[in-house]
Amino acid sequence: MDRDEFYRHFVAFLRDLNTGRDLPEPEPDTHLWAEGYVDSLVLLEIIAHIEDLIGDELALDQDFLPSFFTMRAIYDTHVAPADAETGARRSTGTSAPSDPESDAARSSS
Repeated sequence: MDRDEFYRHFVAFLRDLNTGRDLPEPEPDTHLWAEGYVDSLVLLEIIAHIEDLIGDELALDQDFLPSFFTMRAIYDTHVAPADAETGARRSTGTSAPSDPESDAARSSS
């Protein structure tokens, strides 16, 4: 997913999350928290949405919050690296490393 496609997708997602609120469309560098688009509960929904979008769990460290301040930061930190990794696996014909716990859970289902 390229940057512009992500921005369009994410703005629509924010619009759905903020139904009934009169918020202008954010720009890539709009501080989503300061402008009222995101709070702690919405952040959880955003994380789950990004994980669905990239098809993988986000690796969040103890200082992850700034990576969710703007759409640009979200894309640069979470979406672009995942796309680059997926593209590299596609071009080399390799797959993602397996997760033994997930593999065991799928096997027992």
